[in-house]
Amino acid sequence: MDKPKVELIRTGVKLLDSLAPEGLPKNSLVILSGESGTGKSVLLLQVVKEALKTDKPVVFVCFDDAPFSIEYIGESTGSDIKSYAEKGTLHFIDCYSFRMSPDPSKMPPHVTYVENPKNLHDVTNAISAVVDKFKIEGRGLLVIDSITELFSLDEPLKVIESIKKWRAEYVKKRNILSLASVHLGLRILEQFYELLEYVADVIIDFRYEPSLLSLGYLLKQLRIRKLKGAPHELSWAAFTVTKDGVTPLDLNKLAKKLKIPLKEVGEFEEE
Repeated sequence: MDKPKVELIRTGVKLLDSLAPEGLPKNSLVILSGESGTGKSVLLLQVVKEALKTDKPVVFVCFDDAPFSIEYIGESTGSDIKSYAEKGTLHFIDCYSFRMSPDPSKMPPHVTYVENPKNLHDVTNAISAVVDKFKIEGRGLLVIDSITELFSLDEPLKVIESIKKWRAEYVKKRNILSLASVHLGLRILEQFYELLEYVADVIIDFRYEPSLLSLGYLLKQLRIRKLKGAPHELSWAAFTVTKDGVTPLDLNKLAKKLKIPLKEVGEFEEE
C-alpha cells in the first residue's frame, strides 16, 4: 500500500522559500536555532503573518514574552498580527505571564492563560483544547517560542519527552506545520539541544557571519541544515531586518559600504 503524499507548504517568506523552493512538508516540526539577536523571532513572526494572510489559523504558545509584547514586536518588524488576534484567527497560549500573577478574568478573548506552565501536562491540555476549538488540524500553524525558556520550567528530559509528545500528537497525527525557536549559548543545555535536533524534521540555523566579525560587521545569515522530505539549498543566505521583516541582502551594496571586494562578502566560510 502506497503511503499518502505529504503536502509541501511554501511559507510566503521570500528568503525562506528561495532555500526550499518546493516548500516545507506540512507534517514537520521546524526548529529555528541560533544565538540571540540573529533574526529568529523576526522570521517566525513573518511566517505567522503570511499564514494568517492566507486564512490559516495560528496557535502561538509563548514562553519568552507576553502576547501583547509579541504583537508589538511584530508591528515594529513588518508583521502586524494584532488585527488577526482581534478577529480570532490568531490565538495565544500564554505560558509567560504567570510570573506577574495576572487576573485571569481580565485576559482578552484571544489569550488562553496557563496558570502553572511548570506542569507540562497543563500546557499540553491547553494546546489540545485550543487546537480543537479553532480546528487547525491539517490547515493551521502551531508556534512555540521558545523551547529554551521551556527548559527553565522543568527537568530537561521531561521537556524533551513533552516535545516528542507534541510532535507526535499535533505535527504527525493532526498534520499541523509547527515552528519552534531555540536560543543557543547556554552550555548547561547543549547536550539536550542535540536530542532536540534529533527530534526535529527541519532545522534552520541562524548566525553572524564569522569572517566579517573582525571588521566589526554583524552580518546575519540563515541556512536550512536539515529538511526531511523536500529539496533545499544548503548554503548560507545573508539577510537584513527591515520594516518588511527578513529581507535578502544586496551583497553589492554591502561590499561598497564596507569598501571591500565583493568576493570577500559573497564567499563565506562554511562550518
